Amino acid sequence: MIKPQLRTLSVNLPAVAQSPSRLTSVLKFIVVTYLLGVLVLSMEQFLPLPQNLGLVDFWNLLFIPICWLYLIRIRQAIRFPFALGMWFILLGSFLGTFISTNPLASIIFITKEVYLYIWFVTVTAVFTSLEPGLVRRLLLVWAAVAVLHGILLIAEFVSPNFYTFMISFLGRFGTIDLRYFPRSTGLFQNPVWAALFELMGFVPLLLVGLRRELTLLLGMVLLLSILATASLGALTSLLGAIVVAVIILLLMGSHLKFFAWLAAVVTLAAGLFFFTISQFPDVLANLVTLTTDRAAHTVEERLFLWAGGTEILFSSQSILGVGPNNYRDFLENKTLHNDTLEFSVERGVIGLLGLALLAGEALSSAVKILLKQIKSGDKALPSGVIFLAMLFGVLLESNAHQIFHFRTVWLGMALLEATLFKMMSPPIETAAKRVGLWSERLKSPQKSSPLTDRRDPPAVEAE
Repeated sequence: MIKPQLRTLSVNLPAVAQSPSRLTSVLKFIVVTYLLGVLVLSMEQFLPLPQNLGLVDFWNLLFIPICWLYLIRIRQAIRFPFALGMWFILLGSFLGTFISTNPLASIIFITKEVYLYIWFVTVTAVFTSLEPGLVRRLLLVWAAVAVLHGILLIAEFVSPNFYTFMISFLGRFGTIDLRYFPRSTGLFQNPVWAALFELMGFVPLLLVGLRRELTLLLGMVLLLSILATASLGALTSLLGAIVVAVIILLLMGSHLKFFAWLAAVVTLAAGLFFFTISQFPDVLANLVTLTTDRAAHTVEERLFLWAGGTEILFSSQSILGVGPNNYRDFLENKTLHNDTLEFSVERGVIGLLGLALLAGEALSSAVKILLKQIKSGDKALPSGVIFLAMLFGVLLESNAHQIFHFRTVWLGMALLEATLFKMMSPPIETAAKRVGLWSERLKSPQKSSPLTDRRDPPAVEAE
């Protein structure tokens, strides 16, 4: 009788469960340092660099190869979120480039978007590979950077002398657009990007899980910093995101006591704020001028810009678009200040479809996180609610400005996708147990399995 030959299959534990080598540890330290640099450099946009790039982009180009080497070393699974949407966006962009009046501008624009997506995929994979404690420390740094920059914005708004000093100081190294004075800009070229950076600062602040009192205090700093920029789009987006978060939490039937506490504290803080600002008539008059008095002019300007884009939208050019970065208003030489309309006009129907697919996948990811938390009963830190509110706020902001290329928005979406991937993946301990169980089954011929069940053939067949 012929004895079957059993082959021992080598089964390795996941790379994350193994003790890392010295090179892997060094690479991990470099990658974490890189992420810290991204968080700090994301608030700088005043240096005059080519093609509207910032220091953070050169930092990315320097460290992205190291990140990929680290991901290869630890055998991290690479996912490509929003791949279908980005494919349609790039396809629509290329088709629009063929009929654009300035193809070179479109090609440069497309190249920057390819780089942006590669960076997004890289950061998503890196976030996925890091331990929760390390990710929390990075979120703390992100929140701290947003709060510190918010304090700078508030100081510029309250003290015109300090603002003048900052303009003089930063003007030695970069370009400061004085058209926006006295709206605070901080380390950005204009107040719109400064406000959006502060708006995205709510994401790490809420996800990091600090004490409620401290979170509320730091949140007030971020809110005041948005008011200092007088960005109506960011303020509207924040209010809309809050409404969405409150509605979802009420539907979940959780945090009711927290809402009562929050309402009392916010009412007290609002009363204290209005009393304090009333003691400084100049500051109050400046705030009213830059917000409520400016609202009518802003709405009128937006409607004028959108009317020009709508004319192209309902013409034959809307099928393929006029090409990325090729539309400017013929009177004011401005963009459309609306991502949806910009994609429709410059990238045509295909590009707009890609944007819709990308937004739909992002919303689907946030909903999956929310449903997973509801199913598991984990309501202590409602990450799904935070991500849904973030996406709704970004959606509102994109209707007032073109923010598709803003790095901090993509950083928030990378965190969203990394969170979803970790939630849908089994824990390391569970995976290790499964691998060990299968290893024992493969080594034990007595136990039946599709791979090891090798019975002796009948004597007739053996002969």
